[in-house]
Amino acid sequence: MDLNELQVFLDVNKYGSFEKVAEERFLSQRSISKQMKHLENELQVKLFFRGRNKISLTPAGFAFVEQAKELVNLTEQSIFQIREISRQSLPSLRIGFFSSYEANILAQTIESYQNNTNNPKINFVIKQEPIEQLLNDLKKGNLD
Repeated sequence: MDLNELQVFLDVNKYGSFEKVAEERFLSQRSISKQMKHLENELQVKLFFRGRNKISLTPAGFAFVEQAKELVNLTEQSIFQIREISRQSLPSLRIGFFSSYEANILAQTIESYQNNTNNPKINFVIKQEPIEQLLNDLKKGNLD
């Protein structure tokens, strides 16, 4: 089951229209309809009553809304957790800056570092603060 299809299903329920969901997602109405048809085929259950310019959920569709919400939420939480674990296992470099000029140089330098596949992976933690606060953070060991 495709997570994107579940999110589209929930959006169709929210907006009550394939067309409105298509507009929100910058897709064609036909694309949204095909995704929902694919989901119905995969589940082997009809989720929508389709009429002229009108759709509504079937009883199975109503029942599936809460389950789809749980599936999407659980999947998103799981992804967040594993990404957090991955970030925590990377060494961190805590950097502070105070001016927009520095922000541009810093962004370019970090991007260049990350694009070089020979460099080890690092979790960059960036803070923009007044110079006094940066010096304080440095003294406290909150910046590298």
